[in-house]
Amino acid sequence: MTVRRRAQAQVELMIVSMKTGSFEEALAALGVTCDTLTDEERTRLDELGFLILPGVVDSPWLEQMRSAFEQLATQDRQEGRRQGGTRHVEALQYRSRDFDRIMIYPKLLAAAYHILQAPFRCNGLDGRDPLGGHGLQGLHSDSWARSPDQPFHIINSLWLLDNFISENGATRIVPGSHTCTGRLPRAAADPNQAYPGEVIVTAPAGSALIFNGHLLHGGTRNQSGLSRRVVRCGFEPREARGSFGAESSSVPDGIPTAARFLFE
Repeated sequence: MTVRRRAQAQVELMIVSMKTGSFEEALAALGVTCDTLTDEERTRLDELGFLILPGVVDSPWLEQMRSAFEQLATQDRQEGRRQGGTRHVEALQYRSRDFDRIMIYPKLLAAAYHILQAPFRCNGLDGRDPLGGHGLQGLHSDSWARSPDQPFHIINSLWLLDNFISENGATRIVPGSHTCTGRLPRAAADPNQAYPGEVIVTAPAGSALIFNGHLLHGGTRNQSGLSRRVVRCGFEPREARGSFGAESSSVPDGIPTAARFLFE
């Protein structure tokens, strides 16, 4: 089968899967299999709550995303949208097709299904770039407090458009904290205090950080003034219906057919 015919067959399978409602078939059409994640990667997600995937973005794609990020950030600034100490570029799924490959990356989809254990939907793509002297956050999770008998509610990922180093505001995380239930410890919310067991994620541009959204994490202060652009892409159970905002409930125009089920 030629590459063109294989691609056409994949799209046709996706359309059939969407009509029959088989979420697993839809994932399979995007290349997700039981072997997409290694045993070690599943164990890290279960025990530590995160994965770092280096080198998943090739140089041409990285440059495309950087260019699109800058173009949209400039547009937002000219239109008077919020900036402050961090450049925010919102709703990328509606504004550029350069980021589409993120949300259909097989390992990300496989990790989402492994963590959520249920059909899921994308809650959006957005960009962040803390400027010099900014970016410091208290540790937090991306979901409400979970009781011991409840499933996980969210998975997130950060796609690094610049190097993550300790001096430019790289994200800090607390490995294993995703399994904690109940209210967030008060000490975690203080951005100026180190938290027991925390680590700062350092990785080269083109890497991806995939993590359980219940994991304690937060940005550190950009002390260098160097750029630290990231694109966030997250998923939540379909029943959640867009906890990150109403706009995440509609299918973006021009989105690849194979990704439509992530917004429906």
